Amino acid sequence: MLLPMVVFAAKRLLHKSQLILATVLGLIITVTLVTAVPVFSDGMSEFLLQRELKEPNVDRRQPASSVMLRHFSRPEVNEAPTSVEEFLSADSFFAHRIGQLTGMDEISQVTYLQTDVHPVLPYEASLQTGRRERTLEYAWFATASDINENIRFLEGRAATSEVGSIEVDGDPAMLLEVSASNDLLDKFGYLVGDRVKLIYTDQDTEEEHPIVFDIVGRWVPTEPENRSYWFYSPVSTFDRGGFMINRDVYLDHLVATFPGIFYEATWYSDFDPASIRGVELPRRRRRPGHAAGRDKPDPSRDQARLLPAGRDRQLQRQIVLLKAAAVHPGRSGGGHHPLLREPDRRHGDRPAAR
Repeated sequence: MLLPMVVFAAKRLLHKSQLILATVLGLIITVTLVTAVPVFSDGMSEFLLQRELKEPNVDRRQPASSVMLRHFSRPEVNEAPTSVEEFLSADSFFAHRIGQLTGMDEISQVTYLQTDVHPVLPYEASLQTGRRERTLEYAWFATASDINENIRFLEGRAATSEVGSIEVDGDPAMLLEVSASNDLLDKFGYLVGDRVKLIYTDQDTEEEHPIVFDIVGRWVPTEPENRSYWFYSPVSTFDRGGFMINRDVYLDHLVATFPGIFYEATWYSDFDPASIRGVELPRRRRRPGHAAGRDKPDPSRDQARLLPAGRDRQLQRQIVLLKAAAVHPGRSGGGHHPLLREPDRRHGDRPAAR
């Protein structure tokens, strides 16, 4: 029964060549449209997103294609501040996972650490009388990865990781080396070779701890407008009071000796917008929705036990939000979320909504 019908249809088609051509042409047009529309849509999405990320953002210094996570340790009295172990855990997460989370090629990655602001005095000044001087200056210690590759020394040399001991008013104090920007030394009136002390006050005991440092170098940024590295303006970061030390001095000596001195940790990555591909966009759009609530991410899936239970939940929440922010760098990854950014007067940031 089926064979006669097939034979009849074949004979009819052979005598209707126009019907065959119309059928074939219709199939070609249908396949072309079905295939071309998604390809065109992906191509336009890729083009528009790349153009948007490459355009300078007048509202912020960091490029739109960057991700920045800022953590501030501001514990209450008798609460534990951020520890070295907690920082290293989060630092490892950011260093090894941020590229995988974004799926883009990383141009640069910078880790920045600093203390809070503290009064500084000449080494010879008395702690008691010097603190009452009207000319008292305030400064902080800071460290940034690859800093020496992005500055040029006008005088002296880079600070070493050598840490010693010296007496201040009859009591032992830590002695370390720092370098400083040319404008900072001019502002404070210091010279290379000067010995200065910073007064750290423990908020729990209110005990003052002088930290003595020798200024061993004067430098200027080689490319201050290179925003792939200088995500903070060099003026606000160093020229106003930031004395540069090595990372191991900050973690292994300052924080290890005075845990409460830990203040800010900032991780920053700049990505290549050209590495975005249109076919990846649908997957990228879905992931923020999951992170926003439908499928809450768990940092332990990517790194076991980021923080000890009950210790600094703020940083843990920031790591969770980073995973969502990373898929749209420049929108929520640049520090615009209240939990990822807090106002800080040294960097000239506008206060964020709390």
